[in-house]
Amino acid sequence: MPIRGRWLATTGLLLLACSGGGGSTPTAPTAPVVPVATKYIVSASSTSPTAGSSVTVTAQLATSSGASVATSGRSVSWSSSGTGGSFTSSSTTTDATGKASAVFTTGTTAGVSYTFTATDNAGISGQSATVTTVAAVPSTTASTITAAASSIPANGTSSVVITVQLRDAAGTALQASGGTLTMSTTKGTLSAVTDSANGRYIATLRSTFGAQTAAVTASLAGTALSQTASVGFTVGAAAKYSLTASPAAPVAGQPMTVSAQLLDANDAPVATAGRVVTWSKNASTGSFASATTTTDASGVATVSFTSDPVVGSYTFTATDNGGVAGSTATAVRTVAG
Repeated sequence: MPIRGRWLATTGLLLLACSGGGGSTPTAPTAPVVPVATKYIVSASSTSPTAGSSVTVTAQLATSSGASVATSGRSVSWSSSGTGGSFTSSSTTTDATGKASAVFTTGTTAGVSYTFTATDNAGISGQSATVTTVAAVPSTTASTITAAASSIPANGTSSVVITVQLRDAAGTALQASGGTLTMSTTKGTLSAVTDSANGRYIATLRSTFGAQTAAVTASLAGTALSQTASVGFTVGAAAKYSLTASPAAPVAGQPMTVSAQLLDANDAPVATAGRVVTWSKNASTGSFASATTTTDASGVATVSFTSDPVVGSYTFTATDNGGVAGSTATAVRTVAG
């Protein structure tokens, strides 16, 4: 074959090979399959949460076969069945994975069943399995006892609220009563304990006289809580005297005892001995057995006073060498013998 003929034949074969041979058409690329969302798969972080606690409810956008659909921006509205409880937000939005979540706080009653429903702005919805609340088990180690103030005046009338918060072993506060709880104190007096039926118990501690510290303890169904609360009964600087007469209705012309108790600004007795108290009265009649007496270890000074034989009224004043003074709050009136 001449050289020109061989060249033409070779070129034809190359063209045929490049065209795929036989004149066939190249295949177009296949378009990706877009998943179609038809439901939400709804689940809760716990199927048996403690009554009064919170659970996180999650809704995953999915196909009919359960495959996740990653679509963000869908507005999901939340609803629930069951008595009590609420969502912290009535609607949330799906993220880049097609997932939306919300926090639901259950009611405080154990044994209540809930189901959660998620419905988006396109009408696609889904419902969770049933979630049932359970009663929390209080822990005597984790439960707390606290005083509303670390100290109160030691005047016998001031008081402070003592609160016991029952908690489970994880430290979560109970939201329902945990049974019978008692409190006791080493100093002062405690009121009866009130069960608030929400995991909290309250009592009132009243101070007594004298600087001291009260230790308040609690027991749940006979088992002592590990924690205690301490409250100091405090006495301030001497500020005044409180005067009384005995008997309260003395016979005219007969002696009576007048006492002056040293107090701080909050009426707490100040136990300071050795203060020299000078006595005075408003009337010209009657007489003190001594113009001055001295406070004892309790901060009390006393003097005997003999009234006039004629019925009358007296107001007594005590003033010590430090300038602290006080008078009878009401006049002392003598009576006929």
